[in-house]
Amino acid sequence: MLSSKEDCVFCSIVNGKANQPIRLETNNLVIFDDHLPKAQYHFQCVPKRHIKNAKHLTYEDIPLVVDMINYGRSFVNQLQLNPEDFLFGFHWPPFNSVHHLHMHILGPKQHMSFNPMFDSRFYIFREVSLITIIFLFMSFYNIFLNRPRNYWIVCKTQTLRNEVMLIKFRRHSV
Repeated sequence: MLSSKEDCVFCSIVNGKANQPIRLETNNLVIFDDHLPKAQYHFQCVPKRHIKNAKHLTYEDIPLVVDMINYGRSFVNQLQLNPEDFLFGFHWPPFNSVHHLHMHILGPKQHMSFNPMFDSRFYIFREVSLITIIFLFMSFYNIFLNRPRNYWIVCKTQTLRNEVMLIKFRRHSV
């Protein structure tokens, strides 16, 4: 566990202190069932490091978010379901019920009833594709600030596997 808060329910789950079965675990994240499912399949993908919410992400967290997306899609594939039929996204502050970053994985979309809490037309929920655009902007913004470091850019390209990929840019000295 990289960092945690004692009063955070998701930190308790990540640390194994809560009675919540973990469906998938990596070095940086866990996936488990949502305790109040809003769809036939509803999971939470939670980083092990405590990050308050999506507004607290920085460009340095891009690899973590990409891992969340890729492992979430892979997990849905393991269930022999199509990730294209699922929503992957974050509630946008102040609409968080738990103040620990978590990506909702829910679907199939065609069987979900209307719920504004998971409709990206509202300010409440942001699908991962919108988050990647924000990261893309943040990365270019930092490049143009002329900071001497490596930058990660999130791209949703590979149409065959439809995975989120990382492209590493290195700023050349002038």
